[in-house]
Amino acid sequence: MSNADHAAEQAWQDHCDAEFQAELDAANEKIKRMESFINRFLDPEDLGYAVNKCFRDDAREALGRERVESKSRKEKP
Repeated sequence: MSNADHAAEQAWQDHCDAEFQAELDAANEKIKRMESFINRFLDPEDLGYAVNKCFRDDAREALGRERVESKSRKEKP
């Protein structure tokens, strides 16, 4: 492989890496915004009292936390 070919390949790889990093950064920003939104349902001074306990537990599960106010969906008849 010539030096020119190697340089072109490296330039392409750098471009792909930068594009991937930009997409990853955008996805991480979306995740942060969604987590922030879901957390609003757990805050009694925000939307916490606007939804029922089952909805708040669903929000907890979406955040990877345990249910604390209602039974698991799996335990329901």
